Amino acid sequence: SCSRPGFQRMDSHEGILQSVKDWIEATSQLLLTQSSLEQLSASDVDTIVNQLRTLLSTVSSLDAISTVCHAVDVLLQVNGDMVDNRDEVLEILQMMLNEFVEQPPNEDEVEEVGERLSQVVEQCGQGVFASQVLDGVAGHLLELVGKEETATNVRNSFLRALLFLASSTEIEDRERLGEEYVADLDKLVDWLFSCGDYTTQTALVELLRR
Repeated sequence: SCSRPGFQRMDSHEGILQSVKDWIEATSQLLLTQSSLEQLSASDVDTIVNQLRTLLSTVSSLDAISTVCHAVDVLLQVNGDMVDNRDEVLEILQMMLNEFVEQPPNEDEVEEVGERLSQVVEQCGQGVFASQVLDGVAGHLLELVGKEETATNVRNSFLRALLFLASSTEIEDRERLGEEYVADLDKLVDWLFSCGDYTTQTALVELLRR
């Protein structure tokens, strides 16, 4: 095992973005070269989460969203399922999705960032946390999947994330969310009949069934 790299706090927006990127690079290198890393302390996690929160609230860009996605992925690799910080992780997911919804759909990197973000949603919703994550981000995911302006590959990525979470969530929770988001689900029915892709249709039918 190896001690983890430090995380330096910075105040400027550009400084925070670069600080997060530096921490990602240093920690990723250690993950590649060491069999295991010492878990981050609670205070270390709080420092990182606060920096991610500040970054997302002050820098509106695909680069910021992508960087935070990568940081969350690294956090999960170092500290497992982040069992003691689920609320904070969920908050960061919600902030990323809020920012992503506001990004212009024709940006060059939108598909790459969207697919990465959907993967992070799935990572955070493993096992017993699926219900909590689905409850917290269902509205965001349904908006992205049902939005015609969203690139098809991105819609499919978030559709897979939704189906993954729904498949791991108790039926009572699924039914409650289905009633809450019935208008959004109607948009998925429209896509079901218009998409013309068998794989997508199958996923949509399965999601609607659940």
